Amino acid sequence: VIVPPKTPHCFLNIHDNPSKLRFTLSPVLNFEGFLKEMSELKEMPDLKGLGNLLSKYGMELVGEPLKIND
Repeated sequence: VIVPPKTPHCFLNIHDNPSKLRFTLSPVLNFEGFLKEMSELKEMPDLKGLGNLLSKYGMELVGEPLKIND
């Protein structure tokens, strides 16, 4: 999948087991800083905290988190 710059996008693990996501960023811009800071958190922030962190690195939440419909 190629996602053009500034295109809203998302992903969702639809399985019960943990998944891995591999991607290549070009140009990487501030995403490395975002990933480093996320990896240092003790727990996942709430949506407001995540939005603040994304904003710090030039990104934004543009919708509700995806959910699996039963």
